[in-house]
Amino acid sequence: MMNLKERRLYRKLVFALMLMWALLFLTACTTPVVTWTIDYGTPTPAVQGAEEAATPAPLAWKRCSEQLPAELECAQMQTPMNYAAPDGPTVTLTMTRLKATDPEKRIGSLIINPGGPGGAGSDILIAQAVNG
Repeated sequence: MMNLKERRLYRKLVFALMLMWALLFLTACTTPVVTWTIDYGTPTPAVQGAEEAATPAPLAWKRCSEQLPAELECAQMQTPMNYAAPDGPTVTLTMTRLKATDPEKRIGSLIINPGGPGGAGSDILIAQAVNG
Protein backbone atom coordinates (compact mmCIF):
# COMPACT_ATOMS: atom_id res chain seq x y z
CA MET A 1 0.00 0.00 0.00
CA MET A 2 1.25 3.49 -0.92
CA ASN A 3 1.67 6.15 1.67
CA LEU A 4 0.30 9.68 1.19
CA LYS A 5 3.53 11.05 -0.30
CA GLU A 6 3.75 8.23 -2.85
CA ARG A 7 0.07 8.68 -3.86
CA ARG A 8 0.59 12.38 -4.47
CA LEU A 9 3.67 11.67 -6.58
CA TYR A 10 1.74 8.99 -8.50
CA ARG A 11 -1.15 11.40 -9.18
CA LYS A 12 1.25 14.08 -10.42
CA LEU A 13 2.93 11.57 -12.71
CA VAL A 14 -0.42 10.37 -14.09
CA PHE A 15 -1.56 13.97 -14.61
CA ALA A 16 1.70 14.84 -16.40
CA LEU A 17 1.38 11.80 -18.70
CA MET A 18 -2.26 12.60 -19.49
CA LEU A 19 -1.32 16.19 -20.29
CA MET A 20 1.50 15.03 -22.58
CA TRP A 21 -0.84 12.65 -24.43
CA ALA A 22 -3.47 15.39 -24.79
CA LEU A 23 -0.90 17.82 -26.23
CA LEU A 24 0.45 15.16 -28.55
CA PHE A 25 -3.08 14.36 -29.74
CA LEU A 26 -3.92 18.02 -30.33
CA THR A 27 -0.64 18.58 -32.18
CA ALA A 28 -1.27 15.56 -34.42
CA CYS A 29 -4.79 16.77 -35.24
CA THR A 30 -3.76 20.21 -36.42
CA THR A 31 -2.63 21.00 -39.93
CA PRO A 32 -0.21 23.82 -40.60
CA VAL A 33 -1.88 26.59 -42.57
CA VAL A 34 0.20 27.77 -45.50
CA THR A 35 -1.15 30.32 -47.92
CA TRP A 36 0.20 31.57 -51.20
CA THR A 37 -0.87 34.53 -53.26
CA ILE A 38 -1.51 33.11 -56.70
CA ASP A 39 -2.34 35.16 -59.78
CA TYR A 40 -4.35 32.92 -62.08
CA GLY A 41 -4.60 35.56 -64.78
CA THR A 42 -7.64 36.63 -66.74
CA PRO A 43 -10.16 33.85 -67.35
CA THR A 44 -10.44 32.61 -70.91
CA PRO A 45 -13.98 33.48 -72.06
CA ALA A 46 -16.58 30.75 -72.19
CA VAL A 47 -17.34 29.24 -75.57
CA GLN A 48 -20.48 30.78 -77.08
CA GLY A 49 -22.44 28.32 -79.19
CA ALA A 50 -22.14 24.64 -79.99
CA GLU A 51 -20.23 25.09 -83.27
CA GLU A 52 -17.38 26.81 -81.41
CA ALA A 53 -17.22 24.11 -78.75
CA ALA A 54 -14.78 22.00 -80.76
CA THR A 55 -12.11 24.71 -80.70
CA PRO A 56 -12.01 26.48 -77.32
CA ALA A 57 -9.63 29.36 -76.81
CA PRO A 58 -6.20 28.28 -75.57
CA LEU A 59 -5.45 28.86 -71.91
CA ALA A 60 -3.14 31.71 -70.94
CA TRP A 61 -0.66 29.84 -68.73
CA LYS A 62 1.67 31.96 -66.61
CA ARG A 63 3.78 31.68 -63.47
CA CYS A 64 1.51 31.32 -60.43
CA SER A 65 3.46 33.39 -57.95
CA GLU A 66 6.92 34.69 -57.20
CA GLN A 67 6.63 32.81 -53.88
CA LEU A 68 6.32 29.43 -55.62
CA PRO A 69 8.66 27.43 -57.86
CA ALA A 70 8.87 28.83 -61.41
CA GLU A 71 7.79 25.52 -62.96
CA LEU A 72 4.27 25.90 -61.51
CA GLU A 73 1.95 27.52 -64.04
CA CYS A 74 -1.61 28.73 -63.49
CA ALA A 75 -4.56 29.65 -65.70
CA GLN A 76 -8.30 30.22 -65.51
CA MET A 77 -11.12 29.57 -67.91
CA GLN A 78 -14.82 30.23 -67.94
CA THR A 79 -17.15 27.42 -68.82
CA PRO A 80 -20.94 27.15 -68.93
CA MET A 81 -22.46 25.85 -65.73
CA ASN A 82 -24.82 23.86 -67.94
CA TYR A 83 -23.63 22.79 -71.39
CA ALA A 84 -27.26 22.39 -72.45
CA ALA A 85 -27.49 26.19 -72.03
CA PRO A 86 -24.10 27.47 -73.29
CA ASP A 87 -25.29 31.10 -73.25
CA GLY A 88 -26.37 30.82 -69.62
CA PRO A 89 -24.39 31.45 -66.43
CA THR A 90 -20.73 30.48 -66.38
CA VAL A 91 -18.28 29.32 -63.75
CA THR A 92 -14.55 30.07 -63.61
CA LEU A 93 -12.30 27.03 -63.35
CA THR A 94 -8.83 27.55 -61.94
CA MET A 95 -6.03 25.23 -62.99
CA THR A 96 -2.45 24.68 -61.92
CA ARG A 97 0.05 22.60 -63.84
CA LEU A 98 3.48 21.22 -63.18
CA LYS A 99 5.25 20.19 -66.35
CA ALA A 100 7.24 16.97 -66.62
CA THR A 101 10.84 17.38 -65.50
CA ASP A 102 12.04 15.14 -68.36
CA PRO A 103 9.97 15.80 -71.53
CA GLU A 104 11.43 12.69 -73.18
CA LYS A 105 9.78 10.48 -70.53
CA ARG A 106 6.45 12.33 -70.50
CA ILE A 107 3.61 9.90 -71.15
CA GLY A 108 0.59 12.18 -70.91
CA SER A 109 -1.36 14.39 -68.58
CA LEU A 110 -2.65 13.60 -65.12
CA ILE A 111 -5.64 15.57 -63.91
CA ILE A 112 -6.18 15.68 -60.16
CA ASN A 113 -9.48 16.64 -58.56
CA PRO A 114 -9.35 15.68 -54.88
CA GLY A 115 -12.95 16.72 -54.31
CA GLY A 116 -14.20 18.98 -51.61
CA PRO A 117 -15.17 20.86 -49.68
CA GLY A 118 -11.96 21.94 -48.12
CA GLY A 119 -8.69 23.33 -49.33
CA ALA A 120 -7.88 24.03 -52.94
CA GLY A 121 -7.00 20.99 -55.01
CA SER A 122 -3.96 22.88 -56.32
CA ASP A 123 -2.38 22.54 -52.85
CA ILE A 124 -1.42 18.94 -53.71
CA LEU A 125 0.45 20.04 -56.82
CA ILE A 126 2.05 23.00 -55.02
CA ALA A 127 3.28 20.68 -52.26
CA GLN A 128 4.74 18.34 -54.91
CA ALA A 129 6.57 21.23 -56.58
CA VAL A 130 7.85 22.65 -53.28
CA ASN A 131 8.79 19.34 -51.63
CA GLY A 132 9.84 17.42 -54.73
